[in-house]
Order: sequence, then C-alpha cells, then structure tokens
Amino acid sequence: MPDVTEDRLTRQELGWLLMQEAKGTARALRQEVGQLQVTQERMSEKPPPVESMLDALDGAIEMMSVLEAPASIAPAHSKERRVRIDIATLLFDVAPNAKLGIEPGAGTEVFGVELELRRVLDLLVKQSGADGNSPSTINVHRETDWVVISVGLGPEGMATRDLEHRWLNRMAMRNGGRVEITGNETKLFLPADAESGQQEIQQLRKELEQAQQLGAVYAKELAEAFAFTSGDSTLPGPVTTAVQADEARLRLFVVSSNMLGRSLRQTTEGLRGDITRLTRVLGENHEVVASLLARQVAYGELVSDLDRIAKVNCDEPSKPVDLAELLREAINSADGRAQRQEVTLTVRVSGSFTLTTRPTVMALAIRSLLDLAIQSTPRRGPVAIELRRDDTPDAKRYCLEVTDGGPQIPDAALAGLLQGTVDPSSLGRPSALSWLALGASAMGLGIGPALGGSPDQRSSIRLTFG
Repeated sequence: MPDVTEDRLTRQELGWLLMQEAKGTARALRQEVGQLQVTQERMSEKPPPVESMLDALDGAIEMMSVLEAPASIAPAHSKERRVRIDIATLLFDVAPNAKLGIEPGAGTEVFGVELELRRVLDLLVKQSGADGNSPSTINVHRETDWVVISVGLGPEGMATRDLEHRWLNRMAMRNGGRVEITGNETKLFLPADAESGQQEIQQLRKELEQAQQLGAVYAKELAEAFAFTSGDSTLPGPVTTAVQADEARLRLFVVSSNMLGRSLRQTTEGLRGDITRLTRVLGENHEVVASLLARQVAYGELVSDLDRIAKVNCDEPSKPVDLAELLREAINSADGRAQRQEVTLTVRVSGSFTLTTRPTVMALAIRSLLDLAIQSTPRRGPVAIELRRDDTPDAKRYCLEVTDGGPQIPDAALAGLLQGTVDPSSLGRPSALSWLALGASAMGLGIGPALGGSPDQRSSIRLTFG
C-alpha cells in the first residue's frame, strides 16, 4: 500500500485544486461569452476572436493539470482501482489514537479509490487539530444513502482551514459527495455503496421500459396521422396534391408537438423538484442553482410553445373571424415573454378586418410571428406590429407586418428557415421551433410569409390574407 503523506496540502494537491477552480471559471466565462454573442445587436460588427482565446486557455489549463497533479489526484490519469471500502475500518488505520464513535445501522461502506479516501480522511482528521499525541473524536454514521464522517473544528487559522476545506470539498464532489460545516463540526458526506449497483440497474431497466412504451406510442400516433391524411386506415398512401401535402405537414407537426410536450413536461417537473432539493443544500444564491433555474425557465417556455401548437384543431372548418381580435389575443399571450426579454410592443391597427379562415391555425401563425420578433430583438428594443388593408383592384386583402430588431434575413434563406433546413442561429436568429410553427401554419392556411424592410434597415416579416 503506498504511503500517505503526513503533511498538509502538498504542492501537487494545491496545483490540482487551483486547476479545478480555473476550469470552473473558464467554463463560466465561455458560457457568458456565448450568451453575449447571441445577443449582439448587429451582426455587421465582427466580434473579437474570444473563442480561440478560450480554447487556448482550456488547453493551457489541461496541460498544467496533467503536469501538476499526481496519479492519485488527477482522475483522468489515475490507475487505482475503485473498490468497496469500509470507512470505519479505514479510520482505525488513519487515526489509531482517535476516539471513534460508530452508530450501528445499514453499514459504512463506500465505493472509491482507497489511496484517495485515505488522504481525504487524513486531512479531515488533521482539521480537528489532532495529532498522534492528542486524540480527537470522530463520529461515523449512516444517513439514508450517505455515510457521514463528523470531526470537530480545530483552533488553527481560518486561511489554512479555508484552503483545506476547498480541497476537501473538491475531492468529495469527485466521489459524489459533499462537505458541510455545521456548528463546530466538519461533516464529510460520501454516497453509501450498499445496493447502489442494484438500484442503478433497476433504474436503468425502468427507463428502458418507459422508452419502449414511449416509442410504441410515438409510432402509433404517427401512423394514425399518416393514415388520416392519406385516407387509408392501414398504410399511408402518397399525397396527390400540394394542398394535401401542406395539410399533412401541419397535422404531423401538431401530433409531434403533442408527444414531445408530454415527454418534456415530465422532465421539467423532475427538474423543478431537483432544484428545490438543491436549493435547500446550496442556498438560493448559489451559481449552480441560478443556472438550473434559468434552464427551468427555458424548458418551461418550450413546453408552453409545444402545448400551444398541440391545441391546434386540424379538422376545424373555416368561419368568419375578427382578425384584429385574434391579433389582440396573441399580443396579450405573448406579453409575458416580451416583458422577460424587456422588449416593447407597439401596435397599429387601422380599420376593421373580417376574414373567413381556420381560427386556431391562424392564431398559431400570428403568435409564432410575434415570438420570432420578440426573441430576435435585443433587450430594451422595440417590436412594431401593424395590421392594415392591402387591397388590389381584383381582391380585398389584409396585411400583418411585424418589424423586429434582429439581423436582416436574406430572401434565399426564408424558405429554408420555414422548413427547418436552415439553422436560424447562423443568421443571428433564435428559436427553430417558432420558424417551423410559422411555416406549418402558414402552409396550412395557404399563405406564404414574405420578407420586408424598413427605412432604418430593420427586418420585418409579413403575412398577406385575401
């Protein structure tokens, strides 16, 4: 068995700790730079080559981590085997003069590398101020799925204690645990090994069964959608006209959104529960909690978008509707998203507008157009919405035009955006889902979105109804 150093943190251990914290800082910096690039107001301004600098920083950190960390500390290069280890037995060896209190229960075995755990326990005992001639009290007990090792805080200076506490916390995180300071005690939580393998296998089997059931539901609903559009109750037949093709695309889009919405709703609800439990441990102001809360909001908006698409009635008949009223309802429902983005909506409606159309499909087209404008506009920017008459000598027509603050869209890219073959982020535009919703609903109504431009070079998209 290799010897464990009797010193405080060694040079290699300090180097490894600093590398871990540098990696976390570089990762956070890369995320912030990515967010800044997405929210740039004008794509004409060439951003500085920050990505290449971050790549070089990551490479330097990785190389320094390899050079500084020994085999027993660097996880990527450790050759030690992970085995089941009894923490109580290991403590008898690490601190033979300590007073060891063990609560009988479900066991104190964990799964890890013995040399690493020996070093962690050795430093944990030294934090209590104990040495070979001054025995300390160490308590080991089981709390549900955790093995908890508790030692008293020693009288040493806070600078040294804080540094060692950070190193212990990093090592505990590597082993799936954590370190807490409660009152005058330091507690090390390590995941218990008892039946963990069996629990993981049972969980994987349950997830596999759920995936199989979900796949069967997907296949059934897609088959029903194809069969309905083809008029054949057994196998989907070929679509014979462009109108049937547009209707089939809308129906398939609605069915797929319904299935995806149900699946993501379960994930979002599970994420909400995880954040609640994590908040109790880390606190509301922790950066990990804040990051997860932002993701929860994004997932919630995505589920809401999918639910809105799923409510479209593909079988509804056309009937006279007040287009201005549909627009007002869509603006009211999109106002919350506009406020979160700090985007101002200005509306101009001139005249009365009565149109014979399919209400839910038209509502989806209008809301998708508004969502695209809100998500493409920088914070505190304006979105102009105008509904006007656009009559021709042969027909009475209405035009809905929405002008946003996003980058200009090339005419050749519009069809690809609506069909999902062009990545909106390549043009500085977010949300592929809203593009697909606009394309499917517009095709279902038999209309085609068109691009426009304003005198101040802002981008606009318009829908013409007749």
